[in-house]
This record gives sequence, C-alpha cells and structure tokens, in this order.
Amino acid sequence: MKSWLNSIIFPTLLSILLVIFTLWFNKVTLLVDENFSGFKNPPITTMYNASIRSFNIDGTLENDIYANKMTQIKNSNSFVLEDSEITRYTNGKMLQSVTAKQASFDDNTKKIRLTGDPKSGQNNGRVEIIINEI
Repeated sequence: MKSWLNSIIFPTLLSILLVIFTLWFNKVTLLVDENFSGFKNPPITTMYNASIRSFNIDGTLENDIYANKMTQIKNSNSFVLEDSEITRYTNGKMLQSVTAKQASFDDNTKKIRLTGDPKSGQNNGRVEIIINEI
C-alpha cells in the first residue's frame, strides 16, 4: 500500500510543480516582451565605445567606424550608431572624416547612412565632413 501511494503522489506533485513553473515562465517572458513593445525589432545587443575597422590586403588601415553607442538590431545585420565618426585612410594617412549624431550601418551591403537627430537639438540634424588633401 505504501509503495503504491508513493508511486502516485510523487509523479503527481512533480507534474503540478512543472505546470506551475511553466505558467510562471510564460508570464515572465510576456513581461519581457512588453518592455520592447516600442521596437519593431528589439535590439540584440548594445556596445559602448565600439569600433569597426577594415584593412586592405597589405594590412594597413582603410576605414575606421567609431560610435559611443552601437546597437545591433534583431533579425537583421544592421547596426544603429550614436555619436559616430567614420574615418577613411589612404597610405596610413587620414583622407576623410565624417561625424554624425546618428548613423546606421548595414553589414550586408556595407553601406552607412548618416543622419542627425533634430529632436534632441544636437548637431541640428547636420552631418560634419572633414576632407584632408594628401
């Protein structure tokens, strides 16, 4: 009688605990999704003081993309850069430098779209370009 009772009680209690855990976990994930409800695609990761560099076949620096804050967007290979600076080099010397309050970088096409942030009033939505003569 005792082993029969134990063989029913333990699996029943275990099943009840699993149901409670599943309901709790479902509620937690719903709360997390609500936090990102303003995003069409929530960000995967955010990096601070991030830099992307590309080098030519000789190993010399060609391009340097720097951002105070870089956010990778979920379900895409694109990044949003804030307080960004893009610098191009030729023969180890700076050729061109572009700064923008905000920029987006698509890793698939390797294109950078520079934008300002008129809402914040910083940079008045302008993009600053510096070109050095070599």
